[in-house]
Amino acid sequence: MPETALAHAVYGERWSITDQLLALIFDVLQLGNWQRARKRTAPKPKPLVRPWQRKKTTSLGRDAIPISQFDDWWESKKRK
Repeated sequence: MPETALAHAVYGERWSITDQLLALIFDVLQLGNWQRARKRTAPKPKPLVRPWQRKKTTSLGRDAIPISQFDDWWESKKRK
């Protein structure tokens, strides 16, 4: 069932056909307005981000740790 909490957690947000068409209309209108403005310095509009286009990445920490710190951590886990 696509409306369950599990489906939402696994697959993300679901858009109906109406939602997808409205997003497409929004993108086309933005692009048309940008074209009619004829400003060379104006940045091209970005399309509306769809839920299935979002990157699902998890970042753990910033950098690698030195091996000596890892060894200390690893040994402390063995003792427990």
